[in-house]
Amino acid sequence: MHDATPVPALVPHEHTFAYSTFRGSGESHRATLRLPHDVVGAPLVLNVHGGFWKTRWSLQTLSAGKLLAAFPGCATLDVEYARVNQDDPAASHEGGGFPHSCLDVLAALNSLVRPGLVPADLRARLDLSRIYLCGHSAGGQIALWIALLSRLSEAQRDEYAATLAAVAGPAAAQALRQGVS
Repeated sequence: MHDATPVPALVPHEHTFAYSTFRGSGESHRATLRLPHDVVGAPLVLNVHGGFWKTRWSLQTLSAGKLLAAFPGCATLDVEYARVNQDDPAASHEGGGFPHSCLDVLAALNSLVRPGLVPADLRARLDLSRIYLCGHSAGGQIALWIALLSRLSEAQRDEYAATLAAVAGPAAAQALRQGVS
């Protein structure tokens, strides 16, 4: 008689972590990495949720599960970022708004190459030379900004950072200069 070995369920590996921005880290600064079962060299889909930049919309209220199911064989990174208090933008929780929300997503993406936040065995299964950007509404704007930033030369990033420093300060400019790792 043949002894059948049970087949493990094809459940994706999921790892949620807090990432740091140039302003520090808060409850808005977290990301969830999902890797398909038994895939090595998985391209990454960076998903940025929408929500009109408002604090009440988050990954909890705008689930991306069905959207991300459209990318079989890909790893996904859902990013939470600081958003804007529409009634009092100056009092935005954890510094949301431009350029801070954009720089939050940049920090989350770059955290994948830093040791310690994502277990090495999971990070080793990613192919970070193939990153696809996906965003809805305000998240689409941020994804487009990340795409633009990834195409700038170092000199162009420095020029953009100098302009950004006048609006958001030297720490924001330095975060932008790092570009996409």
